[in-house]
Amino acid sequence: METAAIPQETVKELTSTLFIIKGLTKELEKERDVIVTSASQLSVCTRQFQGSVKDFGELSPKVIEELKASINESSQLIAKKVSEETVRLFMEKSVNRLDDSLTKLDQKSVHINHEMEQALKKMSMLSKGSVIAVLVATLFGGLIGGGLVHYLYPPINEQISKRLQAGEMLSKAWPKLTPKEREKIASLS
Repeated sequence: METAAIPQETVKELTSTLFIIKGLTKELEKERDVIVTSASQLSVCTRQFQGSVKDFGELSPKVIEELKASINESSQLIAKKVSEETVRLFMEKSVNRLDDSLTKLDQKSVHINHEMEQALKKMSMLSKGSVIAVLVATLFGGLIGGGLVHYLYPPINEQISKRLQAGEMLSKAWPKLTPKEREKIASLS
């Protein structure tokens, strides 16, 4: 009865571990959304800045080209650094939580294995006891049955032996007899 409760607790703990992993997946999706939002904001800022550069059309074309190149280069570097740092932080959090969940899962597996071994040992002892009880009961049953047959039934003497042989011969010949012969034998007995 106690072993039935242990797997239920274990199933509950495994289920909660799965929910933790599911929550981690949702958190990863949120982090991804933050990265996408940051990248789109960076893109909008870059467009705004490029629009501002166009407004400075009075400047020489050489200065404008240098500014555009510098802006593109800087925005790409900033976007790369932001995405790398975000991915690094995201992966670090994910790995830590995943390690914790796997450690709990491993501990539960070891606990379940131990409980199953204990239950198997108990069942083994019960099985040995059952086999011994059945063998002893069979022995006593045979002794009692043999004694009853010996004392309750009379010994077979010569007259009973002849009757048994005659009955055996009649049983063998009965299927070969005609219905009239069977009726005649039946009326004699």
